[in-house]
Amino acid sequence: MITAEKVIKKMIKDFAIPEDNVFYAERLFVANTVLNWVLKNTKEERQRKQYITQIERHLVGEITLYWDDEVIKVRKDQEK
Repeated sequence: MITAEKVIKKMIKDFAIPEDNVFYAERLFVANTVLNWVLKNTKEERQRKQYITQIERHLVGEITLYWDDEVIKVRKDQEK
């Protein structure tokens, strides 16, 4: 079963940039809020995995996830 703790630990490990005693994680804040919403509001493992895939795409910069009136929105980012 997917738990918030497991996913957040992996996201921090994979996407936070340590510098001295500070971690920089520009996209992790939104990813964390989306993840918490997903785990609270979805029950099916398959659906959760689909959301987590989109969260990972957000973290690598392929898409941007953002909130608009309490709805998760997706914007495709320009090619880098």
